[in-house]
Amino acid sequence: MTHRIALLGAQGTGKSQLAQELAAHLDGLVTVVIEDATALMAAIHAGMPLDDAELHRLAAEHKHRYDATLVTGLDLPWTPDGLQRDPSHSREDTDTLVRSLLQRAGIGYQVVYGQGDQRLHNALAALRPTGLLPGAPQQQDDPGKPWTWNCEKCSDPACEHRLFTRLTKQR
Repeated sequence: MTHRIALLGAQGTGKSQLAQELAAHLDGLVTVVIEDATALMAAIHAGMPLDDAELHRLAAEHKHRYDATLVTGLDLPWTPDGLQRDPSHSREDTDTLVRSLLQRAGIGYQVVYGQGDQRLHNALAALRPTGLLPGAPQQQDDPGKPWTWNCEKCSDPACEHRLFTRLTKQR
């Protein structure tokens, strides 16, 4: 069985790097497709206004295609990737839009932070409750409910965003 993981996030937040690291780590352990360029991200980067009908269509497609959704946090500095110039929208605005669209669509997700190997470690920890990793049982609370990762760190997206916004304004 092929599992699918969606990686979403603002420009320069390490989606492609994390996708490569996850693929290398999971190689031979589980059959997985990791996408860091989903239809939702394409719509966001193209500046497409998403009304509720379009959002619900994308959400239904997303839920059907992906077993887990990870959002990369804004803790990495933006660096050019050779594919695009400076981001046309602020990363904070894109991050807010990604999270709000996911929330409005009812798509469960986890935010991944960390530098270097810690980012991969945190992504794997976020994936454990989904049952995608060998030996990791899936949460059985409510099979129809989007999964959430509960830990000593707050994983409430709105709370994380408020905290990050306050921290960036203090610089």
